[in-house]
Order: sequence, then C-alpha cells, then structure tokens
Amino acid sequence: MTYTAPTSITIQASAFDSDGTVSKVDFYQGCVLLGTDTTIPYEVAWNNVGAGNYSLTARATDNRGAATTSDAVNITVDADPDATPGIVDGATLRLAGTHTFTATPSNSGGTITWTVDREVTSESGGNPSLTRNVLSATGATASFNLTKVSGRETVYYVRAQDNGFNDTQTVQVFPPNVRSSFTYKSAGNPNVRTYIVVPSTLSASTHIVMVMHGNGRNADEYINTWVGWASQNNYIALAPRFDDSSWPGSRSYHSGNIFTGDDGAGTKNPEAKWSFTVVEGIHQRVQSGFAVNDTLFDLWGHSAGGQFVHRFMLFKPNAKVRFAMPANSGWYTAPDLNIDYPYGVRHPQLSLTMQDLVDCTNKQMIIFRGTADTLRDSDLRTTPEADAQGLNRYQRALYMYNKGVNLNSNLNWQLLDVPNADHDQIKMAPAAQDFLRNPNPPLPHQ
Repeated sequence: MTYTAPTSITIQASAFDSDGTVSKVDFYQGCVLLGTDTTIPYEVAWNNVGAGNYSLTARATDNRGAATTSDAVNITVDADPDATPGIVDGATLRLAGTHTFTATPSNSGGTITWTVDREVTSESGGNPSLTRNVLSATGATASFNLTKVSGRETVYYVRAQDNGFNDTQTVQVFPPNVRSSFTYKSAGNPNVRTYIVVPSTLSASTHIVMVMHGNGRNADEYINTWVGWASQNNYIALAPRFDDSSWPGSRSYHSGNIFTGDDGAGTKNPEAKWSFTVVEGIHQRVQSGFAVNDTLFDLWGHSAGGQFVHRFMLFKPNAKVRFAMPANSGWYTAPDLNIDYPYGVRHPQLSLTMQDLVDCTNKQMIIFRGTADTLRDSDLRTTPEADAQGLNRYQRALYMYNKGVNLNSNLNWQLLDVPNADHDQIKMAPAAQDFLRNPNPPLPHQ
C-alpha cells in the first residue's frame, strides 16, 4: 500500500480467542507502539505520517495474558513533491523511547543529516544544562532512543538539514506510568510546576484528567492518588501546583485570581492572569503536544481544589470540560445574582446574566461530598455568609446543589455521597475515578 506524506492512516486488526476473550490489541510500527484498542473493531489512528517505508504489526493479548503477533504489513509513504522541505510535524510531547522522524528533502538535494541535542533541567527548578550531539543519523528517516533523565525535565532538539533546509523539532519526553513533572510557562504569569502521569498505552485515543490540589498546595501528593488509575485507564493525569508564594491565598488560586483583592476587592484582572486561564493553557499544551484527539478534559478537585472547580465552571463557560467534579468544597460561590460576591455573583465588575447561570447548570458537574466531612475545623470558613450555606462541608454541598435545582429543574448536576469519607482526598478520589470509569446519567431530582 502506498500513501503520500504527510498522511493519517487508520490501522485495523481482526482478533478472536476461541477459549476466552481478547483483552487488548497493540499496534506497532517496527518496535514503536502506535496505540492500543480494547474493543471491537480493533483500530488506531496513526497521524502525521511522513515519507518512508514502514512495517506494521498487531499484537493481541487475551484474558489469560497469552499474546500473538500478526504478520508484518509493509507500507510506503511517498514524499509530497509540493511539501515544504524540513521535518514532518509530529508530537512535541512523547513517552520516552524510540521515535522515528521523517524529513522532506529540498530541491537542492543531498544527504539529509540528523543531530540531536539534549537539555535537562531539575524538576525541582534551576537552570537548564545542554548537551550537544548526543545522537546522529543520516537519511530521509531517522530513529532515536529519546530517554528520560531521572528527576530532570528532558527536552530533545532534533535537527535535520540538507543542502537547502535546516529544521529543528523540539520534543519533551516522559516516563510511562509514573509521576514526573514539567514547567508550564505563560506570558505575564508565574511558572506553574505541573505533575503528570502518562500511561504506557498513550495514543491519540487517550483522555486527560486535571487534578486540583487543596489549600496545602500539595499537588505532588494529589497526583500520587491518580498514578495507578491513570496508568490502567489510558488517562493522562495532570496536577498543577499553584504555590502560595506565587499564587497567594484563596484570591490567587481557588477564587481564580479574578480580582486584585480578596473576596472581590480591588480591580478585575485581565483574563489571561486568571488561574482558571492557566489551567486551560496547561490542558491545551498537553492535548496538542501529545496529539490527543479528545479536545475535552475532566476536572476534579478536593477542598480548595473543589472550590476552584465549581468557580471555574461559573467563570469559564466555554471551557472544554467534560465532567467537572468538585469534592468537599469548604464553601461555594453560588449561581445567585441576589447574593454578593464571593458567596454569590452580584458584583459591579461581573457581568453574569441569568442565562449564564442557567447555562452553567446545563454543564455536567458532579458534586462529591464525604458523609463524614462534618467537622468545623480550623480550615473551614465560618463567616455568617458561609454559615448561611450550612455549618459544615457536607451541608454546604447540598446548598450548592439546591441552588442549581432552583435555577433549572432539569439541571445536569449530580450530588454524590461518598460513604464514611471525611476531609481526605485519598478517600474521595476513588469515587471520582469510579465515576469516570462508568459515568452515570444525571440523577432524578427529589
């Protein structure tokens, strides 16, 4: 079979097991895993394929762990004579391992030569260190083993050139099924250390979940609760850390950094400076960088992170969130134009309308509450306005849910109890993980 570069190819395989079931089918180009499918029809999309000759195989694994590999299918992808010379675009974020790059030659011709530089930066911060010419090759295609340096953000600069072009592609790599991190940078904002888990099954069909930490700013602990689940369920899990020195207090983090002062005081910040906007940017970078097809992401947060999630849904109406999942929020910004901000949305610098609030209730928001989260501890806000929502987090979740019902009797919100869970993200996260594994339709209203 012959194609013209750059192209996208859907690879399909038939698999059956006479004495059991097929658990998964892995698709390979040489030794490079292109993707995994667990349901019939077994197929993956291979995007941005450059010119070259390729050998494709499928490996089926049954419910007992036995595996069989298909015969190889060879395909040819011809160069597009009208293509721009240089490296064919590919994912800029990848799993560590062997990756093949393809370059389109220039009219001047000559042998294409490749060199690779590696830059590492401590995941705890510091200055980068660059090592030049760690790898090299010649030809229209080149395969390189791009390893991840432990404890270091690892970025490779893959350069190709012939007599008429000189092009570089930047690729950052991550280890599979374990926690690592990267630095997210956005203009005019402090950097955000973002913890990440990338499944070994990474493919275009992988999904993304964003995990928002509590007031302890302990994103590294929060992501640990999602490592195993994300690895087993083909999810990229992300946990950005909004440290208290760069994003101080509730104003900067879990109230979105909408205003320059606490509780709506001061002036309204440009939307580019909102912590809500930063999280959108992190998702966009990861979704496009890993070439994930799903443009939506799921958003979960506990305690202060739960406050972040429900306010995000109010103030980012066009965000690409599939399921918003606040858990054990301390208090709420209710969708109520008759209550002053931050307990409601009445504020001279806010322009939310009743229709905006109704639209928010049409979003899929699942409010989780632990049935044992009933203490009035030192971290719970106890102002008269907060206590009007209930005397503890358990009661306040019902208050928020009922605000939604009052706006829209057919709302898409749900209120889900987590039995015996107190104010502990480790106890609450499995409920969200179970929900994502088997989402339920909205519950009937009482």
